[in-house]
Amino acid sequence: MRRAIAEGRPWTGAWRVFVRGCTVVMSATLLWEQADGATTGAGHTDALVICKDDDLLIELGSLLGDHYRVHAVDSPESIGGEIDIARWVGIVDVDSQAGARGVVSRLEVQHPNCPLIVVTARPEEWVHSVRRGAILAAIGRDEVATPLLSEALSAAEDRLRTDGVDELGPTLVRLDRFDSSPLRRGAIWAGAAVLLIGIGIGAGVGLHHRFGAAVPALRFTRSGSVPVATFRADRPSASRQQQVTELLSAARVAFREQRLLPPPDGAVRGESALALYVQVLNRDPQNDEALDGVRRLLALGRNRITTDAASGKFDDASRLLAVFQTAGVDAADLQQLTGAISAARPKWLAQRAAQNIAAGDFTTGEQLLTDAIASGADAATVKTLRTQETAKKLELQLTAMATQVKDAIQTGALLQPATDNARTRLAAMRSIGRYHPLTLQAEQEVQTALVQAGEQATRLAQFDLAQRNLNAAAELGSFAPLSDARRLLQQARDGAEHAPAAAVAPHTQGSAAHATLVADGGAAAAPTPPLPYIYARPTRELPVDYPANADGNGSVILEFTLSANGSASRVTVVHSDRPGVFDRAAISAVQRGRYSTDELTNGRPARARIKLSFNLAADDRWLHP
Repeated sequence: MRRAIAEGRPWTGAWRVFVRGCTVVMSATLLWEQADGATTGAGHTDALVICKDDDLLIELGSLLGDHYRVHAVDSPESIGGEIDIARWVGIVDVDSQAGARGVVSRLEVQHPNCPLIVVTARPEEWVHSVRRGAILAAIGRDEVATPLLSEALSAAEDRLRTDGVDELGPTLVRLDRFDSSPLRRGAIWAGAAVLLIGIGIGAGVGLHHRFGAAVPALRFTRSGSVPVATFRADRPSASRQQQVTELLSAARVAFREQRLLPPPDGAVRGESALALYVQVLNRDPQNDEALDGVRRLLALGRNRITTDAASGKFDDASRLLAVFQTAGVDAADLQQLTGAISAARPKWLAQRAAQNIAAGDFTTGEQLLTDAIASGADAATVKTLRTQETAKKLELQLTAMATQVKDAIQTGALLQPATDNARTRLAAMRSIGRYHPLTLQAEQEVQTALVQAGEQATRLAQFDLAQRNLNAAAELGSFAPLSDARRLLQQARDGAEHAPAAAVAPHTQGSAAHATLVADGGAAAAPTPPLPYIYARPTRELPVDYPANADGNGSVILEFTLSANGSASRVTVVHSDRPGVFDRAAISAVQRGRYSTDELTNGRPARARIKLSFNLAADDRWLHP
């Protein structure tokens, strides 16, 4: 027929439609006559009413009459128990059923050969279900007593009798089911013949205009009291409808078990509700329940897509988005989700780049930053990351240099050797990061070490060395202890110039002059003019544990604040002939000691000094300052 139309012979196609229509009508009439005889012999048709409304049950009972054997149940769960029949015409009061669409869908799956008629106060809500063949008819609650119910019952009985006939054949709704007189059948024959002639002509012209469009299946509806044939191209076959019903049932189970979305492992399996709805829509793109289910799942899917994108799981987010694309989601929603993934990618890459830069992994950080730029990262973010990268590199470089400065201080290389000492290493730090916190901290450490070295040289009467150390400290900036050290140096120089020659003794181990640094025991007089500290005199011996990791002998000079109660606070090491070996043990001993307060002025705290000597001998673990 399509070839005839394509070749410009539309009337040939129309004639074939007419011939086929006549054949169908003749076959259907024979089936009616056989079915009428079978019905007369069988006696009654089983009608199953699923309803909880007693008023509707009473009304239906009077309308169904003696022709139907009526079985009434409250819910489908009673079928097979209280009601045990295989074939029946179902009348479902959906308004009295909780989860009405689920009830109807289960009936379709469990009893696919039993036609259903829906009674509801809102029949317009079931139009799509009727159109796709899920149910036979939807009748309003106030239309039960009208001929609509009789017509629907006749069509249901025809469905029972013609079950198994070629599914491409027409479904005929008989408008006068109970009148089987020869005159009535003759009228039907005549009307059908006229109707089919009109159909053939209209189909041929229509097909000619549509250039070979497929011929849809026929159905009959009522217009006044005359049957009118209309076209219906969207009714799925019985097998396809059964597949759709089974998939919808499985989707409801998945909803109940919270298997809503496909797993994030990339396998879009059929266990999730979304995957099942996609399969339904592949078979029936206008399925209301599947479309509604997809809309409900979209909110949950949107949250998971945005969460995955924000955490860098872009593949998972894209896979789930692709499933919604196949489910017929609105283009605006899809565009919004696609934009969310695209916007999240550069942000996530920038965050990862910042983390790697902070950890010092510049190779990975640079790669991530390049990817972020390629993904559309904004210029401000890129600039910030570049600044962070530069700052981190400088920090790591200065940290290594600060360690070298500390090593030089620890070994006493403050000014010597001339090309590699604490001062030259500090100068290198200042050249690349003058005001960086690490540089300022190293500067203070070097300055403190130079001042302490100057004070030590002053006490040893090495005035030139003291002056060099203090001058180097002054080059680094103002420093409060520097003023005290300079005053001490000047006082020592003045005292050395005016003191008798016998007052200056060699500064050797165990000499009387050296003993004056230990304590004021009366063996030597205090320098003139007085120094800015007093000599501490312990009121009891100071027990000190010889360090376990030390060997040999050593001494430490310490300065502290002497309080009115004889306690020591703010203890610092002034000089140590073996730096770092005995310092901690000496500080601990001084902090626990008690000292004479006779030299305090009006009981006011003053700075005091004391020297502790460590001896490896087993019988000399108690120090006697």
